Amino acid sequence: MAGKSARPILITVIGAIFAIVGILYLIGGVCVLAGMEIESAVEGEPVVVGAAYVISALIYLVISTGLLKGWKVMWYLGMIIEAIGAISYLYMALTGQSTMIIGTIIDLLIIIYLMRPGVKSYFLD
Repeated sequence: MAGKSARPILITVIGAIFAIVGILYLIGGVCVLAGMEIESAVEGEPVVVGAAYVISALIYLVISTGLLKGWKVMWYLGMIIEAIGAISYLYMALTGQSTMIIGTIIDLLIIIYLMRPGVKSYFLD
C-alpha cells in the first residue's frame, strides 16, 4: 500500500456501522433459519427470508472490511448500497413510515461524505 493516504476518521465510523448492520442481519438471518419468529419488513418463506438476511449480512461485512482497507471496489459498492438505502427509506417515509426519513438523511450524508475529494482519493488512488 505504498503511497496510500491515511484512512479518514469517519471511514472508520462508517465501516463500523456497516459491520454492526452486518452482524445484526446475520443474527436475524440465523434466528429466522432456526425457526424463531422475528418482526421483519420482509415476509415470505422463512428459509428464503433467513437466507436473504444472511447474504445481506455477508455483503455488509465485506463492504465494512473493504472500506476499512480502502478497497476501490468497496467505495463503489458502498455508494450503490447507500443510494439504494436512501431510496428505500424515502419510499417508506412517503408511504406512511415518517420516521424513515432519518435513514434517508443518514444515507445521503454518507454518500456526500464518500464523494468528498480527500475521502474519494483514499479509495481511488
